[in-house]
Amino acid sequence: MHVPVAVHVDISESVSDAAAFPRLRPDGWVASDAARGRELLGASPLELVRGRAIGSREAKHGVQRLYTVLDARAADPAQAILKALGQGGAQEVFAHDVAVAMGIDDLFPKMAWREAERAAAIELFDGRTAADFRISGGSALDGAFEAMVRARHPMLTDAEVARRAEVDRQLVHVFDAIIANGDRHPQNVMVQRGTDELRMIDHGLINRYKATEGGLVPTLRAAYSKGDLLPDGTRGLRLLPEVQQHLATIDQGAIRSAFERMMDRIGGSVAIGREAPPMTNQFLDDVLRRLESFAATGLVRVRLM
Repeated sequence: MHVPVAVHVDISESVSDAAAFPRLRPDGWVASDAARGRELLGASPLELVRGRAIGSREAKHGVQRLYTVLDARAADPAQAILKALGQGGAQEVFAHDVAVAMGIDDLFPKMAWREAERAAAIELFDGRTAADFRISGGSALDGAFEAMVRARHPMLTDAEVARRAEVDRQLVHVFDAIIANGDRHPQNVMVQRGTDELRMIDHGLINRYKATEGGLVPTLRAAYSKGDLLPDGTRGLRLLPEVQQHLATIDQGAIRSAFERMMDRIGGSVAIGREAPPMTNQFLDDVLRRLESFAATGLVRVRLM
């Protein structure tokens, strides 16, 4: 089981809406924030929080210990968990790198790979799961994204909020689709009470389309599949024009580099338990093929090829 994460890294710069197109990031968010998170979590000393653990002993991936990130520059020290190699830590960092390449990393935990511990360090998010807020279907998920956009940018009109929220949700859908994430369920979407911030978590079990049709568990599949009936009889999501155009600009080289780093860390063909196929170069080929297909056609099918 993965944990939520929070953003405690100090941000002093700002970015214009135009620079963030087609998305509106939080005020003050800049592209270098992912790099700052890697520096904070990847290099700072960690101190174990005694008597505090995340998860349960019955969880299939075991208990994850909570750590304080000892950074002298931070007035409010961050807390983090370590997700080991055998718990999908390398896959977590790869997924985060894909989110960075897609420009949606503000919707995901800050994290970094720690070579000394052979684990991903993931900052703790002060929130509860979408399931706790009874967010599981399409309209509820739409509402959660709209609440976040409205809280971030209160000057937007209702129509602008709805459009921007749809952009965010479609990009998360594309993210799940291209990395074959079969584990996007209400326990793996975090909501922060008071700020309405969302974070997508738990990406250690990517490459799982054989496990769940279309890579989505039943509780959220309806939320992603409310699109049109396509000529071949399948149902799919028609992407907004700005989302389709954005996909064509994503740096595939950055995704390739992230994949190579992941493979170096896991040491070749590795699966997490019995729940995911081994990681091979075919997975990278499939990731890039899906990305190109979505950018070219503007369609994301519930059942991918």
